Amino acid sequence: RDAKQQLSRLKKNAMDPQKAQQMLHNIRKSIELAEKVKDYFTGTLDVAKVQQRRDKLSKLIHDHYCVCPNYGCPVCQADSRIRFRIIMREQEGSLVGPEFLKSVQHVLEYFESELTEGKEVQSFGHGLTLALDHYIIITKRTLRSRTTTLEAQAREAQELKLRIETLSTDPLAQRHGSKPAALVRYLEKIVQAC
Repeated sequence: RDAKQQLSRLKKNAMDPQKAQQMLHNIRKSIELAEKVKDYFTGTLDVAKVQQRRDKLSKLIHDHYCVCPNYGCPVCQADSRIRFRIIMREQEGSLVGPEFLKSVQHVLEYFESELTEGKEVQSFGHGLTLALDHYIIITKRTLRSRTTTLEAQAREAQELKLRIETLSTDPLAQRHGSKPAALVRYLEKIVQAC
């Protein structure tokens, strides 16, 4: 009964596997784009060429998510495909805003305001660090954490399913539970070995 309740609770709280994989994919794509932008624009800050830089950044963002010739063409799918993860800001104890931006324009604005070249932010225990580097580090950490959590949930669900199956087929487990039944089986093996 406990195993069934635990499995039910786990399924209720767990993310749909397809949505979870899509979320991890979106986070990976966000990291890839941030790294591309960092590689492409490092050391190219020239105030006289701000609009040209903006156009190049817009094209880079578009091309990362869509294969059409240019943004806004009739077959462009960039805005429908883009899911760029942002670092959530906490305000009065709760997170504010969406976790993913869903248009080239919003991502462009995020890069220009939050991840602009030369901008420094406070990094946890490391003093000031470049905003784009900080973004990449935090987003990679988030990806690892979410991957670990999803893997742990999948393992736990598998173990609970096995435990439920054992309970339904083993008379000793039905009467006393799977853990005491496993202990009895283990002790029986030890006695037989002696």
